[in-house]
Amino acid sequence: MQNNMTKITRLTMSDIQKLIPWIFWALSALPLIALMILGTSTRYLADDYSTASILVNQGFWKAQSFWYHAWSGRYSFTFLVSLIEMVGVRIVPWLPMMGLFTWATSLFWTIKCLFAVLEIKMGKIWIAIVVNILIFGTIRSFSEYAQVIFWQTGILTYQVSIIFITSMIGIFLTRFYLLPCYKLRTWEIVLWFLAFFIGGGFSETWVVIQISLLGLSLFFFSFTEKSSNRNDILYVLFIGFMASCVSLLVIVKAPGNMNRDNVLAELSFDLLRYSVIRALMDVPVFLMEWFLGHTILVTMLILTGLSAGLIIESSLVGTIDQIRLGIYLLISAYVLMLAGFVPQFAVMGIRPAERVIFMPMFLFLCAFELFVIFTGSRLKKFLPIKVWNVIQIILMSVLFISIFWISERSASSLFQIIPSMQLYARLWDSRDAFLRQASLRGEKVTVAASLRRNPALHDIQSTFWIEGDLQDIPDHWINQMAASYYKLPSIALH
Repeated sequence: MQNNMTKITRLTMSDIQKLIPWIFWALSALPLIALMILGTSTRYLADDYSTASILVNQGFWKAQSFWYHAWSGRYSFTFLVSLIEMVGVRIVPWLPMMGLFTWATSLFWTIKCLFAVLEIKMGKIWIAIVVNILIFGTIRSFSEYAQVIFWQTGILTYQVSIIFITSMIGIFLTRFYLLPCYKLRTWEIVLWFLAFFIGGGFSETWVVIQISLLGLSLFFFSFTEKSSNRNDILYVLFIGFMASCVSLLVIVKAPGNMNRDNVLAELSFDLLRYSVIRALMDVPVFLMEWFLGHTILVTMLILTGLSAGLIIESSLVGTIDQIRLGIYLLISAYVLMLAGFVPQFAVMGIRPAERVIFMPMFLFLCAFELFVIFTGSRLKKFLPIKVWNVIQIILMSVLFISIFWISERSASSLFQIIPSMQLYARLWDSRDAFLRQASLRGEKVTVAASLRRNPALHDIQSTFWIEGDLQDIPDHWINQMAASYYKLPSIALH
C-alpha cells in the first residue's frame, strides 16, 4: 500500500514538473493572444489612406514611381504595401495576427537553430516561453506599441524588418553551421545580395541598423571564425554589407526625400558626426529611462533567462564560450541601438519615435535575454545539486508571480476593450459602405458619422485607433487622402 502511494506521489510530482513550463507558456502567450484578437478590429488609419488612394487612382506600378519621386525611397515598403492593398481593406484585420504569428515562429526557429549550433539542449516549450517573453517585453517597453502591432503601415515597415532579420539569422545559421554540405554557389550569392537589398528597403533606420549588423558580423567572424567554410561566411557577409550600402544609397538618392525629409537628401559628414554624438549621448539616457520605468518587466526577463539557463544542458567549456558570446551580443546590440538613433537625429535632431526604436530595442532584448540564459547555465555548473534544486524552485515560484502579475494584468486590460474595438470595426465598416455608395452616386459633399466623438466608443476615445481615424476638419490631410481613396470631392463629419 505504501509503495503504491509512493509511486502515485512520484508520478504526481513528475507530472507537475512537466506541467509547469506549459503553465508559463500559457500565461506568457495570453497577452499576445489578446493582441491578435484586438487586431481583428483594425482598419485603415492615417497613412493607410494615402498609400491606398495612390494605388486606387494610379495603379500598382505607377504607385511605385509616385512614392519614390514624391515622398520616400523606401522601395520595399512601397512595393509590399501596394501589393497588400490590392486585396483591399479586408486584409487589414488579419495583418496583426499574421505579423505576430510570423514574428513568433521565426524567432522560435532562429533560437532553436542558435542553440543547436551552440550544442545547447533546451526543450521546445522553454524556447516558446522565451519567445513569448521577448515579444511581449518588446511590446510592453513602449506606450505607443499599437503603431507597430496594429497599424498596417507600421506592420509593413517596422515589424516586417524584425521578421526579416530574425529569419535571415536563422537561414544563415542553418546554411553555414547545421547544413554546411556544399560550397557557396553563384545563385546563392545572388539570392543573398537580393535578400539584403530588399530587406534594407523597408526603412531608412533599418537599413542603417542592417549595415551596422553586417559590419559587426564581418569584424567578429574575421577574428574568431576558424571553420572550413570561413571564406564563404565572410563572402556572404561582405555581399550583404554591400547590398545594404546600395540599398541605403537608393533610399537617400530618392527625389521624394526633398518633399519628405530634405535633410536626408543633403547629408554631410558634419551632420553625420553631429548625429553620432547626439546618439552616443542619448542612448544611455534612453536605456536608463527604460530600466527605471520597466523594473518589473526587466525582472521578468532576468527570471525567465535564469530559469531557462538552469534547465539547459551544455558542457562547461561551451558555457564559458557562451558567456563570451553573450557579452559580444550585448555590446553589438548596444551599437545597433546607437545606429537606430542616428538617422532620426540626422533628419530631425531629436530622439526617434517609439515605433522607430522598436526594432533596435527588440535586438537589444534578445541579446540581453541570451546573455542571462548563458549566465544561468554557467551558474548551474558551480552549484551543488541540492542548492541548485532550491534555487530552481525559488526562481520558478518568483517567475510565476512576475509573469502572472505583468502578463495577466496586460491581457485583462486588453480583453476589456475588445467589445469597444468590435463596435469600432462595425461602425467603420458601416461608414465605409456609406462612403462607397456616396461615391457611386457621385455626391459632391459627403457627410459621414464621426467615430472620434461617438460616446459609444468612450473606452478608446484617446487611443491610437481614434486618433488615426478621419478628423473633424474636412481639409485635414487624412480626410483628403480618404476622399481620394473613395473618389469623393471631400469628406465632412458630423
